[in-house]
Amino acid sequence: GFLRLMTNPKVGGHSFEEANAILVGFTSLPGFRFWPITHRSSELIQPFFARVYGHQQIVDAAMFGLALKGDGIFVTLDAAVRYLAGPEFKSHLLVLE
Repeated sequence: GFLRLMTNPKVGGHSFEEANAILVGFTSLPGFRFWPITHRSSELIQPFFARVYGHQQIVDAAMFGLALKGDGIFVTLDAAVRYLAGPEFKSHLLVLE
């Protein structure tokens, strides 16, 4: 997701090589953790199932579910994800505006 956004001309505008170098730099920061996807997508999406209203929310719901499994915060530019979070998961969401 990071590479997709950073290489999008309307968002980051970086080349793939530049965006990848930034991502590699992040991995060396103190506190960086990588969360491998070890759960089925259906399990990750389950907390949001009642609020997924279209195919475009599937990946957001799965990534949000991964953040929940890691007791983390899902960071996104998409304000519509607030609907997925609902009141019970809003503390695990940060929308950058």
